[in-house]
Amino acid sequence: MKEMRILVVDDHPEVLRQIEDRLSQEDGFMICKSASMENVYAHITDYKPDVLLIDPFMEDGLCIKSLKQIQQMLPSLTVIVLAAVVDASSKLELSKLGIKFILEKKVSSDQLVDTLRLVEAIKRSGNGHNI
Repeated sequence: MKEMRILVVDDHPEVLRQIEDRLSQEDGFMICKSASMENVYAHITDYKPDVLLIDPFMEDGLCIKSLKQIQQMLPSLTVIVLAAVVDASSKLELSKLGIKFILEKKVSSDQLVDTLRLVEAIKRSGNGHNI
């Protein structure tokens, strides 16, 4: 089975470490991390992730609108938003971009893995263009 490449983007080093630690316990995941938007575009171009696990409310200026540009760079990319709080307005904007997976950071690590496994199953089934 091909490993699913996951680019994790968050400006909190502890969050990055926790996600990496948890996902490294699972088979089939290859992790790349970025603590700022400065390197995200290069990571997307070079790493070509299958999944972008991102906090779109980082301090260095990423806004929801940047996600559209990222999706245009790599149309097969599945975006999973992982944020401390997502209000109704943000959820609406994210859903307009076609983002179907919106998780709060308080989600359990098992729920995060389950979401990634669901994305993996959908991509493997050939219906990945819908996520």
